[in-house]
Amino acid sequence: MPGGEDEFYATIADLLGDKVRYAVVNHQPAVETEFAGALVEAMQSVPRCGGSGGAGGAVPDERRYRRARPGIGLGIRCFGFAPLRLPPDLDFAGMFHGVDERVPTESLEFGARVLDRFLDRA
Repeated sequence: MPGGEDEFYATIADLLGDKVRYAVVNHQPAVETEFAGALVEAMQSVPRCGGSGGAGGAVPDERRYRRARPGIGLGIRCFGFAPLRLPPDLDFAGMFHGVDERVPTESLEFGARVLDRFLDRA
């Protein structure tokens, strides 16, 4: 979480105690941005266009952009946007980033339609 890094490392040190050492292998400072503006409005409006039961999400994504192209992402507001319409009985949270992560084909087709409409509006 942005602004919570020092507290996080202090908690880790407390939990580990004096007999265990740790090293940070990949340090990526947390970033945040205001979730507002024309681009955000376009992201928020298009999931409803895909039909009933639409769902979607957008998150600040500048850290990925900065990692891919060092120095370029600084000061640029970036978002990840992956609209999906998931069946209510699918335990997506339980599979998220797991070895068996998957979504139904219909969810991806819905997402493609939403992204197409988003690109027309953005």
